[in-house]
Amino acid sequence: MDDASDTDVDELLEQVDNDSNNDNDLLDSEVQLPPEYYRAKAANLDVGRLRQKRYSPKTQDRLDWVKYHHDQFS
Repeated sequence: MDDASDTDVDELLEQVDNDSNNDNDLLDSEVQLPPEYYRAKAANLDVGRLRQKRYSPKTQDRLDWVKYHHDQFS
């Protein structure tokens, strides 16, 4: 390796260190909403519009099998 590439790597590492030190700035710039906002969102949630996770047919068959056996023996 030559000195130029070592210097480039050192500069990149220094930039990464500087960027990671500024993580707190990201949190400071976020808008803090009051709890009432989230309570209102939860109260108005339309559960019918939520999307279910879709599994492949084999996975769904296996999940159904597990549920059946759980219900049988519990």
